[in-house]
Amino acid sequence: MKRVSAPSPFYEEFYARHVRPAAAGAALAGFSVLAIDQLLPALYFSARLRAEYPGMKTCLGGPWVSASWDALPSWPELFDHADYLIGFAGEIPLEQLLRHMKGELPLAAVSALARRRGGKVLRSAVKPGPPLEELPAPVLDGFDLDAYRVRCLPYQTTRGCEWGRCVFCYHVFPGNAPASKSPAKILRELKDLSRRHKVKDFYFADLATPVELLEALAAGLGRLKVSWSALARANPKFTPALAGKLRRAGCDWLFFGLETADAKSLRALKKGISLETLDANIRACGAAGVNVGLFILNYPGQPAGEFKDTLLYGLKRADHLAELAVARFEMGRWMKGRPGLGGRLAAGADKDLNSFSLPYLGAGVTSGKFRELAGPALEAFNRIVRSQKRGFGSVHK
Repeated sequence: MKRVSAPSPFYEEFYARHVRPAAAGAALAGFSVLAIDQLLPALYFSARLRAEYPGMKTCLGGPWVSASWDALPSWPELFDHADYLIGFAGEIPLEQLLRHMKGELPLAAVSALARRRGGKVLRSAVKPGPPLEELPAPVLDGFDLDAYRVRCLPYQTTRGCEWGRCVFCYHVFPGNAPASKSPAKILRELKDLSRRHKVKDFYFADLATPVELLEALAAGLGRLKVSWSALARANPKFTPALAGKLRRAGCDWLFFGLETADAKSLRALKKGISLETLDANIRACGAAGVNVGLFILNYPGQPAGEFKDTLLYGLKRADHLAELAVARFEMGRWMKGRPGLGGRLAAGADKDLNSFSLPYLGAGVTSGKFRELAGPALEAFNRIVRSQKRGFGSVHK
């Protein structure tokens, strides 16, 4: 919090160029905090606006607020810099907050809202968000895509995860039931985004896009003549025939999560897939010309031998893969007490603002051993794919 109050020439320049012109004259200024790296600047800009415009209220929302929801009562100092925080699905709470500011609704009636009163942080009840089918299409007017090296837009087709049971996953919040837009709505919105913003490349920003939805979209995506990428779960329905159909429909990349190549550990992690199915999916999609990415996870308690065998699994399939991504387990604050996780939170974790990756102590592969094993494996993978002028391997942590 001390860093928020410290002057920053970089933040000041950004504030003068972008934040002040956008917010000047508004009754409410909002900041969406997707990652921990955005928290400090969001609080800084929020505090600057409150100082410069005393009548203005500020609000933070986004995934970080949702991830930190249970810890907010312990962090009253956040409200030295922002008036309100909105968690989870924010469409209805934000509308309610605006109605409150117009005098149409009491503040206590705003759902999923955190605020400070008398030194104590109050949180209102979290309620389900509106159906995805009822939400308007994304509006990106004024967003300068020419500033990016690649003209690609993220687009969300689903909410939550169709599986949602993996022990290690920090992407699924409790009570976040899966939902999907209809194929007709998706195709209609993609067509409009492509036309309005001259974009021919989309990334489906879902936790995992269901194979049934991809199949239902294939014909329409083909007519749009766009390329697209998605995350997906291994599924027997990814047959060679469907893989070919998706490729002809513009599928550029599909990313599958393996996590571990040990069948017993997959069951313990409640992954819900089989190695045989994943292997068939990789080969079918690769043969169809789809770039296939594979995620590997080093989880708490995993033996070094199992992690090494999993790296070898990916390396042996380099001819069919375009990317191999290896990550260390990260402990989300809301995962505390989840059964099946081996390990414990380190001392002081309750004060750590990085609610996506709390300090966590667990047996198994150390961070040094992780780098020792993953580095050479990925170098070997990269040599293979580069020789074929394809993708890459990467260590995420």
